[in-house]
Amino acid sequence: MPAWCSKSTRTDPRSLLHALCMALLMSGAAQSTAQPTLGSGGGLGSEPRFLPMEEAFRWSVSRDSDRQISVRWEIAPEYYLYREQFHFSLAGNEARLSAELPDGVNHHDDYFGDVQVYYDSVRATLTLPDRHSGPLDLQIRFQGCAEAGLCYPPHRETVTVQP
Repeated sequence: MPAWCSKSTRTDPRSLLHALCMALLMSGAAQSTAQPTLGSGGGLGSEPRFLPMEEAFRWSVSRDSDRQISVRWEIAPEYYLYREQFHFSLAGNEARLSAELPDGVNHHDDYFGDVQVYYDSVRATLTLPDRHSGPLDLQIRFQGCAEAGLCYPPHRETVTVQP
């Protein structure tokens, strides 16, 4: 009998069973809280659960002036966006809009090689070729991954930006 069992636990089978169950529960709780997960999932021995793209990379657009637009992403912990995968254009015109982006973090990727990525948040400042006083349709493309190994396909969306 283990030394931590009292004399009554050693002689009463129900007490011994209760003590063993409590020890198992305590060790299982400690192990499951130590298991890293992404998103809402996982426990001991489970695969990580990944956030939907819309939750991993939340973004918003604001009109700064008649020649400038800002696009800002809030990036979930343990996820990142590729600097080189941003593409901005106006609907009906595939020419890229000029975008100012901060330097990213150097990262080696098995598919893209040496790249820069963004963690936490990033803001792109877009300069329009001409003054636009009315609404315009902005096409946005970006791509990101989870540190645990899932890469999302490139995301494309068109959003109407009001003056």
